[in-house]
Amino acid sequence: MSKLSARQFEIVIKLLNDEIVKIEDISREFNISNRTVYREINFIKKYLKEHYDVNLSNKKEGMKIIANDSEIEKIKMDFWTKKPSMTIHERKKYILSELLKANEPLKLDYFAKKFNVSAATISYDLKDIEKWLNKQDLNLVAKPGYGIIIQGEESSFRKAIINFLYDNSSKETLLDIMNIDSQNIDHLHEIERHLKSVTDTGTLEKIEKSIKKLVDEIDFDIVESSYMGLLIHLVLVIKRLEAGDKIEINPINLRELKASEEYKYAKLLAENIQKELDIEIPESEIGYITIHLKGARYKDVTKSGIHGDLVEIVYQMIDSAEKIFKVEFRNDETLINGLLTHIQPAVERLLNGLDIRNPLINDIKNKYKDLFDKTKLITRILEEKLNTTIPDDEIGYIAMHFGASMERKNRETKKYNVLAVCASGIGTSRMMLSKLQLFPQLNVIDAVSSMKVEEALKNTNVDLIISTIPLKFKNINTVVVNPLLLKEDIQKIQDALHTNLAFNNNLFETQNPKEFDALYIAKYGKYMLDIINNLSFVKLKQKKSKDIIREFLNHLINEKIITESFDIEEKLLERENLGAIVLPERSFVIYHAISGYIDKPIVAVGNIINDITMINLFDRNEKVNTAMLLLSPDDKAAIRLIGDVSAALIEDVELPNRMSKAKTKEDLKNIFYDLLKDKYSDEIRREMM
Repeated sequence: MSKLSARQFEIVIKLLNDEIVKIEDISREFNISNRTVYREINFIKKYLKEHYDVNLSNKKEGMKIIANDSEIEKIKMDFWTKKPSMTIHERKKYILSELLKANEPLKLDYFAKKFNVSAATISYDLKDIEKWLNKQDLNLVAKPGYGIIIQGEESSFRKAIINFLYDNSSKETLLDIMNIDSQNIDHLHEIERHLKSVTDTGTLEKIEKSIKKLVDEIDFDIVESSYMGLLIHLVLVIKRLEAGDKIEINPINLRELKASEEYKYAKLLAENIQKELDIEIPESEIGYITIHLKGARYKDVTKSGIHGDLVEIVYQMIDSAEKIFKVEFRNDETLINGLLTHIQPAVERLLNGLDIRNPLINDIKNKYKDLFDKTKLITRILEEKLNTTIPDDEIGYIAMHFGASMERKNRETKKYNVLAVCASGIGTSRMMLSKLQLFPQLNVIDAVSSMKVEEALKNTNVDLIISTIPLKFKNINTVVVNPLLLKEDIQKIQDALHTNLAFNNNLFETQNPKEFDALYIAKYGKYMLDIINNLSFVKLKQKKSKDIIREFLNHLINEKIITESFDIEEKLLERENLGAIVLPERSFVIYHAISGYIDKPIVAVGNIINDITMINLFDRNEKVNTAMLLLSPDDKAAIRLIGDVSAALIEDVELPNRMSKAKTKEDLKNIFYDLLKDKYSDEIRREMM
């Protein structure tokens, strides 16, 4: 575990000296919030347990170190005979904080004695401190016999102190300060207590109270990301005024600020603070408060007008983002409104040179580097319009807006693995598959027969089985649907997956890239020719399904397309017992099966001489005048091809009608040639996407 900090070390000393110590006692003595005390105590508790056989009791009456007498004496000896260790970085931080609040020069010896090091060591520390100050437009002046002091403009002093506060506060503390809705005003940052003359708890509480009064009484909403900057600015205004340091403002700029709506609110805020702290705030300071309010005010873009130039900038940024991220953002109203709301005060901040700090900036840069880097490219549009550099903290906030938008889209387009099932795997499942593929959130891993479900489940994680027949699988969610996938069926799927499905008619544009399978396409093409060459056209005299099936098979045997019926008749009748596939309002019935005894797909179409009445897929009576027999070997390409034929009968309303009107085998061949040619092209595209 890490060593104790100086403050933690002294808290332990207090616990050793006093019988009972309350949280409020530590908060008051070290000038830190109760929340910070709890964080410190948790760390101390872990440290003591790791190094000693003790426990830190924290009860209603207060805290106490619990241990036997010898262990207590051991802790006392360890803590009373050594000083808290301090790193070089911590020493430099202490020196810088002393210099920032000093009104008179400080001697090298003062620091040497304070930190128990040589004057030469302090001189070496000052070199790094000077570099930091130069970046803040401040100078470190050191003269023999005079001492060391920081010199520069008052505005630079304030900026330096603000940067120092930010640099020495944890992410959690900064997030606490940004939480303007907190019920208790208890989020003073955890910078070491030597900074209390810069930001004491009492002043901070009274300033927060004044801001809250402004927000509550006149409905002045403040952007969360800007609240922290406004709060710290006001604290520094008070502390610098108390020290006699005043800031000047250009009279022309002040006149322009006075004409703004925010100046009225700045004056009200200043009056609130004056009453709370009994201090006079000059007009120049009210001018600077106005600038901060302009950069901090939240305006609901859905209720208030936004300048046209700003809207144009936001849409240009979105256009740029779509090209860079390759994601569509223009339809995301939440993103657009969020960017308008953020960028409106951001423009004020950037034009007036106000800093904004993002407590999450390091996390964004490290964990979401690609998001940050791409957003940085997008914000060049804003840089060019404003002719200024956009700081990383501001870019981080904008990145969060785009990141949130993409996260929303990911949730909306999450892929669910579904398995399509029917009795044979080539008829109704293929019809259903053609519909399911129009929903981009559904990743249809396969369309299989009920006999092959277990085999399919071994190879892939399945979120849902969508079946045309009842199934019994305890561990996997299953819904039974109509092969035509009616509106109520889609609702069943949505309920089972707890999501809303988006419809996309551009089927192939939504597919993920995959390796092109040339052998599969070759087999698909060969089977296509087999269907056309062996296509059968039959005049059917029978009136019952089982008799129509036998009549089809006898014709195939007579034509020497098959030598015997093998298991085909049995499988066709098994499927028929589950219900005939009668296409609604098309007078068309389909019989289908997969058999291991055939080596190529077979299609036969029959005109039923005397119309028969059957129950269609809508459970209504349907007069049927045309039947189709679809047989497939147990091969992926053949099953896909036969499935594509059955799906086409659903997708193309006129196709069953054209087949019913065919008078000869040649008529049928022409219909199938056009159909299969299109399906072959589709299959090549599907494999290439």
